[in-house]
Amino acid sequence: MVGTNTININNYIINRELLECMLSAYNFTAEKTVSEEDGLVILCLDEIEFLIAWGADEDEALNDMAKQIFEYAEDYYNYFETWSKGTNTVKHIPYVLKALILNDVEKIKELIKCRLGEI
Repeated sequence: MVGTNTININNYIINRELLECMLSAYNFTAEKTVSEEDGLVILCLDEIEFLIAWGADEDEALNDMAKQIFEYAEDYYNYFETWSKGTNTVKHIPYVLKALILNDVEKIKELIKCRLGEI
């Protein structure tokens, strides 16, 4: 999967530094809402629209979202032939690669920017 200096994607070897440079503009944005009923913070990721996280506060929700992004990236990589052919999931490729290169939930968390949404 991810080596020290290269990444193997579908039998293509890509230099890690080059890939990091190509993906430097990609970050994560989540819409944040706070439930009026119980105060839960809910995050909906813009770039991977079916990832939704929640927590007692924003930090807990961000932790959950970062974990989900990383788990999805690993799953996407392991089933690349399937995920990359989906009309609504092919656009996730740069975000998946970004998460795989970071290879750290805390680093992914740092890249998630929240914006206030509505309930």
